[in-house]
Amino acid sequence: MKRILPVIGITSLMMSSQLYAQSELRKAGQAYYEQLFASTVVLSDNDLISLGIQSFDPSSVFHTDNDNFGNEDTVQNRKNIAVFTLPLHFNLSEPDSPFQHNLQFRLGYLSISQDLQLADDTPMDNFKQEVYSGFFNYLLKYRLTSNWALGYGFGSYLMYANNSYNFNSQESQILKPFLDDAITNSSAWSTIIEPQIELDYEQHQAWGKWGFSSQWHYFYGKNWGQANDGYLGNPEGWRISNGVKFQYDLSHSFTYTPSLYSSIKRIDIGGDATQILETNSYYEASFGVLLSDLFGKDGWIETVGIGANINYGSALRGGSIILYVNPF
Repeated sequence: MKRILPVIGITSLMMSSQLYAQSELRKAGQAYYEQLFASTVVLSDNDLISLGIQSFDPSSVFHTDNDNFGNEDTVQNRKNIAVFTLPLHFNLSEPDSPFQHNLQFRLGYLSISQDLQLADDTPMDNFKQEVYSGFFNYLLKYRLTSNWALGYGFGSYLMYANNSYNFNSQESQILKPFLDDAITNSSAWSTIIEPQIELDYEQHQAWGKWGFSSQWHYFYGKNWGQANDGYLGNPEGWRISNGVKFQYDLSHSFTYTPSLYSSIKRIDIGGDATQILETNSYYEASFGVLLSDLFGKDGWIETVGIGANINYGSALRGGSIILYVNPF
């Protein structure tokens, strides 16, 4: 994964004219915050990427040399990023209504930690970026048939980011006057809107159910704050997710229903969100065990479970143990 901070190359800027260096640093600061908030949109959406509660290297598990499954470096990249989300879903319509009105709320926390070294045999600098986010989304689904549904939605994010950077080497201390309050040891806000379209198919079988989902999202936002003299830019991007999922019920003799779950999907992304993932497309596959109706059929949480997830083809490729909340 590329370094989050654009510190390499700033030394050469200092050798240029002060006006030119200030202009280029301002551009770097604007790009940093655009990419940061756009990446938060992707990383906080469990439908797009799942970092889980414990990472592992699938290459060692499956005894393969295919680097797209991950390696020690990419697993470490995953460990440097912590994502916590609290999603809540509300269906405001009757189950048999052709129009389904859905509200979604999500609170999120993102933490990115990195140790940076500007030169060999120098102390490591310590960097930590945090982003707090709130998300609200309204989704209207229309049942085309008993199996197919078309959805139109509109969401909005409010985010706050702050970071801390410890300049521990003499080399980085030279950069501190240039970076502080512009990129490092700074904070910023962002509000982002996100229209979406999705097409879903769900088929119930005697053994359980399976489904297909295609989601199309576009987002655009406005950043503001005191960092980088207010030049914080506008995060923008798009994402498309296509996938299938299966749920195999093991028994109906309990008050809850245990089942096996699996899914595979391809995600295409563009715009500012590609920086942290270093790709325009990747795959995710997951499998695990679910418990349905554990909190009753009318509860906010219908299904919970635990499983494993594998990311294939991105800078965050690798495996992780994940917790499921309403995956179907």
